[in-house]
This record gives sequence, C-alpha cells and structure tokens, in this order.
Amino acid sequence: QHQDSRPLKLYSSWFCPYAQCVWIVLEEKKLDYQWVEINPYRVDQAREDTKISLTLDEKRELYPEFVSASPRGLIPALDNGG
Repeated sequence: QHQDSRPLKLYSSWFCPYAQCVWIVLEEKKLDYQWVEINPYRVDQAREDTKISLTLDEKRELYPEFVSASPRGLIPALDNGG
C-alpha cells in the first residue's frame, strides 16, 4: 500500500491505451490515486483540424510536475511523491 498521505498521481491522456492499462491496474488494486490529464498536442494555427505534438520544452512549461515524473515527456507516468 502507498505510504504517503498524498495519492499516487497518474499523468495520462484519455485516448492513450497504455494509460488505460495502468488505470485499470490502479482500479483493480484499489489504490488511491489522482488522475492528471495531459494534452500532448497543440492545434496547428494554419489548419485547425490538425494536431501537432508538443515539444519537450512546451510540455515542461505547461506541465512541470509531469515532466519531473516523466523526463522524456511520455505518458503514462506515475508519481509516488518522489
């Protein structure tokens, strides 16, 4: 069982099948966790229907705690407080 008073943080995106697998395990194990939604894309200004992956620097600016837990900026990521 997680010993810290803060729950695990699951950095995720709703559409990611790998994140969904982690989510299922957390639910099955009945672990206390916090879902933190990460949007790894931005809209292309020239074509609003096109998404462009955020760079690591953009992710670092928007989601500093996420990049601390996932230095390569990939989802899913778990942070257990350290």
